[in-house]
Amino acid sequence: MHSARRATAKALQVLVAFELWTLLCSTEAGMASMLLPARPPRLTALLKVMDNIYPVRRAGDWDNVGLLVDTTKADFPERMTVFLTNDLTEKVAAEALKENADVVVSYHPTPFHKFKKLVRADTTSRILLALAARGVAVYAPHTACDAAFGGVNDWLLSCFDCADVKAARPPNPPEDASEGPVGGGRVAVLKQGLSLREVVEKVKKHLAVTQLRLSPAMRSEGSVDTTRWDQESASAIMDALSIKSIAVCAGSGGGVLAGVKADLYLTGEMSHHEVLAATHAGVSVILAEHSNTERGFLPTMKKQIEDGMAKENV
Repeated sequence: MHSARRATAKALQVLVAFELWTLLCSTEAGMASMLLPARPPRLTALLKVMDNIYPVRRAGDWDNVGLLVDTTKADFPERMTVFLTNDLTEKVAAEALKENADVVVSYHPTPFHKFKKLVRADTTSRILLALAARGVAVYAPHTACDAAFGGVNDWLLSCFDCADVKAARPPNPPEDASEGPVGGGRVAVLKQGLSLREVVEKVKKHLAVTQLRLSPAMRSEGSVDTTRWDQESASAIMDALSIKSIAVCAGSGGGVLAGVKADLYLTGEMSHHEVLAATHAGVSVILAEHSNTERGFLPTMKKQIEDGMAKENV
C-alpha cells in the first residue's frame, strides 16, 4: 500500500513538472495571452511615439530605458493620462495614483538596478507594487533622451545663440541624423563670444536658479590672472574670461565631457578631480546640480509627446 502511494506521488510529480516545462517553453506572446489581456492600443501607440522621439537604440548600454513596467489593463480610458516626472519617488508615485495616471514617464529609470525580489521593505519595490496593482505602466527615456536631437541636451544649450552644434560624443557606429546632432552631450560654437559673467547669468535664468557652482579656467586673460580667485579678483575674472564655445551634458557630465575642446563645460555635477582636470586644461566649469539641468525639460517633453500622439490619432 505504501509502495503504491509513493509510485502515484512520483508519477504525479513528473506530470506536473512536464506541464510546467511546457509552459516555460511557450512563446512570450503565448504567456501574455494566458495571463494578461493584450496590451492597450493607446499604450502601444505611446511606446511607438517615445521611441520615435527618443530612440532607445541610442541609449547607453549600461542604462535601463524604455518600458520598465507594463500594464495589466485591457484598455485605458478614452482620455489617457500620462504623468511626467524627473524622478519616480514614493511621493511622486502617490501623486500619479491620485491623478489616476495610466502611464508614468520618468526621465530617470525606476527600477534602475537589477533586483531579485519585490517586497514592501524595499523602496523601489513599494513604488512598483503600488503602480502595478493599479495597472499603471512606467517608461523611462533617460540617456535615449540625452542623445536624441531635440532632447534634454539641446534644451540645456538653447539659452545660447549658437552658430554650430555637434554631439560631444557621436554615436558609434555613426548615424545619418539629418534632423540634427545625435549622441552624448553637445558642443557648440557661439555666434558671438560672451564673458563668463554673461554666461552665468544666462544659465541662471534658463534653469530658474539663483546659485551655481563655478570654477574658472586656469589661464591668463589679458592682465587678469585667473589662477587667483578671491573676493577682490573674482569680479575681474568674471568679466575678463571670454567664452566662445560651450559643451553641455545634462546630469552628470564628467565622463561625457572629458577631453572635449570648449571654453566652458555646463553640466549638473562632476567629481573634484574632473573639475580640476578641466580647469587646468583651460576650461571653465559650471555645475548647476544634477536635476536642475534636467527638470526644466519636462514641459518640452510634454509637448513632444502630445504632438507625437496627435500624429498617431490618439
